[in-house]
Amino acid sequence: MADWISLCSRIMSRGSGWNPDQELALEMVENFFLQIYTCNKVRSWVDTDFFRGVPMFQNLTIGGVDPETMNDATNEMSYICLDATYNTRIPQPSLTVRFQKIPHGV
Repeated sequence: MADWISLCSRIMSRGSGWNPDQELALEMVENFFLQIYTCNKVRSWVDTDFFRGVPMFQNLTIGGVDPETMNDATNEMSYICLDATYNTRIPQPSLTVRFQKIPHGV
């Protein structure tokens, strides 16, 4: 998944603001999410009975804090992934959003 997201980031880095490159990146991420959703893993009968047809679990984590600079790590790809999750409305990949602690008085 990281390679796909990296490719989309490179497409977007050609310009700033919302542009056709970002629309292409959004479309690519949406298509990638649909591909993830269609993957099914062959499981034992016990697992199949428990999960009842649920696909493999994939998780995407966005946002957070850059460990070197301690700055917010949210970027344009974070928002594209949020938009793709909203537009596709499918349960895979599950989305984890990390946020940084906001100091008091800000």
